[in-house]
Amino acid sequence: MTTLALLTTCTAVWTLHGDDPRVSGRARTAVRTALGNLPQPLVNDATIVASELVTNAARYTRSADPGGLVALAGPTVKISVLDEGAVGGAVPTCSPADRLNSGWGLSMCAELGALTVQPVAAGHLVSVALDVLEAAR
Repeated sequence: MTTLALLTTCTAVWTLHGDDPRVSGRARTAVRTALGNLPQPLVNDATIVASELVTNAARYTRSADPGGLVALAGPTVKISVLDEGAVGGAVPTCSPADRLNSGWGLSMCAELGALTVQPVAAGHLVSVALDVLEAAR
């Protein structure tokens, strides 16, 4: 199951099922809808990041039901996806060597915002923080 939440003064939560082949598209729609009142470049970046992180969790980890969080707090929009970890315990990274074996997705996300990967008991919390003030310029 994928959960996307927008955290401001009120909270909106969407639950998307990981076994749905349209889960990444549904994540993109939820982000565009939730952040629609922000500058369009930021909405576009957040949509790309959400799609990439949800797709990676569904494709490269044991997450039958990848989970995600989209949070708007202060001057950033933070998109996070909680996965259940890769087979063999591989940690998501975005080095040039990784691009030879997989794709450019995490590197693209790191160019758009601040990428962090945190180990958690269930797997990894992969997040990208986008600067709202920078997008408004």
